[in-house]
Amino acid sequence: MTKLEMMNLSRGLSNLYTGLETDLIANIADYLKSGDVSSSTAQWKIQMLARLGALDKANIKTIAAYASIAPDMLAEALESAALTAIEELEPGFQQLVKDGIINGTEIPIEKTMSKALTSYNKQARQSLNMVNTVMRYKAKSAAQKVINDTAQLAEKQSFVDMLNKAAGKAVTGIESRQAAMRQCIKDMSEKGIPAFVDKLGREWSPEAYINMDIRTTVSNTANQAQFDRMEAYGLNLVEVSSHSGARPKCAKDQGKIFNRNGKGGYTTDLHGKKIRYYAWSDSSYGEPDGLLGINCGHKIYPFIPGISYQTYFPTDEKENNEQYKKVQNQRELERRIRKSKRECTALEAVGDTEGLKKASAVLQKRQRALKQYCSDNGLSYKVDRTAVVGYNRTVAGKVNSVNRKTASESNHRKIVDKTVSNGIIKAKRFERPSEALPKEYVTVLDKRYHNGNNTVKTIYDKYIPAGGAVSDIRSKSAYHSPRLHKVFMDVHIDCENPRGAGTTWFHEHGHYIDYENGNVSRSESFRKALLYDVSSFEKNYKKLHKLSTVSQARDRIADELASNIHESHSIQDIFGGAHKKRYRYDLYGHPSSYWKNHGDWGVTTEAFAHMFEASFNEEKEKLMRKYFPTAWEEFQNLLGGIL
Repeated sequence: MTKLEMMNLSRGLSNLYTGLETDLIANIADYLKSGDVSSSTAQWKIQMLARLGALDKANIKTIAAYASIAPDMLAEALESAALTAIEELEPGFQQLVKDGIINGTEIPIEKTMSKALTSYNKQARQSLNMVNTVMRYKAKSAAQKVINDTAQLAEKQSFVDMLNKAAGKAVTGIESRQAAMRQCIKDMSEKGIPAFVDKLGREWSPEAYINMDIRTTVSNTANQAQFDRMEAYGLNLVEVSSHSGARPKCAKDQGKIFNRNGKGGYTTDLHGKKIRYYAWSDSSYGEPDGLLGINCGHKIYPFIPGISYQTYFPTDEKENNEQYKKVQNQRELERRIRKSKRECTALEAVGDTEGLKKASAVLQKRQRALKQYCSDNGLSYKVDRTAVVGYNRTVAGKVNSVNRKTASESNHRKIVDKTVSNGIIKAKRFERPSEALPKEYVTVLDKRYHNGNNTVKTIYDKYIPAGGAVSDIRSKSAYHSPRLHKVFMDVHIDCENPRGAGTTWFHEHGHYIDYENGNVSRSESFRKALLYDVSSFEKNYKKLHKLSTVSQARDRIADELASNIHESHSIQDIFGGAHKKRYRYDLYGHPSSYWKNHGDWGVTTEAFAHMFEASFNEEKEKLMRKYFPTAWEEFQNLLGGIL
């Protein structure tokens, strides 16, 4: 399994518990809001501490709701990890058995999986139960601290004097307490609700601990299933992948070949080249920060003497360490953003408008800093790494609203200039200098535009000229010309498009935006995410419908998509592109020659345009999220880079 696949399998549980943390902080904020505003600070403190039992009950209910979901998510993640690891190797193993190169086995795959799943599932469940208990008591302690610190700070003369100076007037006791509470909520949000306390007394956030524990468990399950399957075929040699930015202890082992059941020595590869291998006991395997240890991103591959050839090699130590430091700095910037989002969530829950305004500004500043750092250091900016589950659309909308109000009006275009002339609407966004678009088409485009999310609307306004980038509104075919920096299409046909009026306009302008930003769709992570989503959907479909082969699943999926051709045209096209038209996803979309001519980037180019168009249609966006959840997140990363 790749690191991306392991992250995807563990992400659900990680998001679940970071969401729990955010909800617990929101519970505390909501509880603080319930206090008697008119009472003195001393009375308020006594009242709030006396009623902590009510908060604890609310927290227990919240934790129970999350805990009821976790076991099924855990079981599914571990089973998928084991199955994926085995299915990656099994066809090759069976072919080698058929060719008489290795010995066969009668051990069923299910038995191999069961051995790996039993121990790791039990271990992970125990960890999650412990997390639930720790977070309950830590949430109560956090609330006590906010109450005590708020009261103490509100009555501190130096703090009151500072407020008086800033306000230019005498601040009341209630105003002082509100300001103190704002500061204490900020401190609580920065610290969070711990999920684990280690032997040294260090407190681990839910995000850090769950990421570490579950991702490691997923990885261990996959590796153990792989090891067990290799042993069943009598294979002992493994090759370790390599990448820049590996942890120091892992770095010394990457790119090497190891013997898992003996000493070091030499073998030969496919071409008869002499290859050295090392004893598994000489590696850092088994150490927390070692090979295949906590949060390790390395992958192992069977190495078969006379059949395999060495694919990976050790990396330059200096270069590796520099990249490792860059990535660690990126992770710190991401953590700061998540803390800001939790703070915004808490301040919104407590109803502190002024506090939310200040926190929103900090959040925006941190987001800009992260994007700039990634750009300066050649790192991939991933939106999902700064996601906080409890930071929902309501909170995000208020944050964005606050930031928009403080932004310069010159940075925004006026949405619509509703001037009607000779039966034709001239809207600034869609007008043409020489030829106005038909009234009914402008209405269609304007409606679709307003259905878009804030991100794509901002990008559209930033990069698309007034009236669009269309050069010929009566073109026989629809396409984007990179050479001319123009779009060619028939707007009259698109106005009656059975796939949805305006579909072609936003699709081709998606291509335009992609090209004008340096072909951002040509992202390896985006391509891998697309291929992973397609493969995962097919495999899960096969499993769900108890089919014998993935090929049968592909046929069934193609039939289902074909039954609603106009709604699923984008899905079919991406599936076809992922396989370069080798299978039956051919009822809609580009011919095989297109995918052949565009190589690996054909599917990413079209997927970007399809996803951009879908962003202006709620139902189509849902379909994209359903079929391509991982790629959709990568698409959001690409949009973030454009912004």
